[in-house]
Amino acid sequence: MRATSMTYRDYLQECEQLRLDLWDKEILFPKNLYAAHERTMAQIKFEQNKADQEKFRKAVEALEKFAWETGGFIIRPAREQQELTDEGKALHHCVGGYIKRMADGETAIFFVRKADAPDKPFYTLELRNKKVIQCRTENNKSY
Repeated sequence: MRATSMTYRDYLQECEQLRLDLWDKEILFPKNLYAAHERTMAQIKFEQNKADQEKFRKAVEALEKFAWETGGFIIRPAREQQELTDEGKALHHCVGGYIKRMADGETAIFFVRKADAPDKPFYTLELRNKKVIQCRTENNKSY
């Protein structure tokens, strides 16, 4: 019990450091505390590592050629680390934990937007090895 309370305390401190919305019940009371704590630790560590930030920037540069618009939708890569964090917050899913994987080229994260609302999160798409791994919307619902 003591270990769990210490983990929760650390998790809350990390959430504050990452400026996550602690009024959001899904953030305040994650379904899996240990997984959530791992994600926040990874995000903090990544933000502190400038070399990874440069790798992320280069990964995004390589993905920009896949951005396109058709049929009232826009698909584009996540362009900044904070965008991934914000996307996860807005749609209540864990894409913020994918920052390092994207920087390392293990996966590519794209945002699917309605053309008439290009800044409003709609769907988040993960592409790996030329295959769609997942495409999620609010509360981690599939397309």
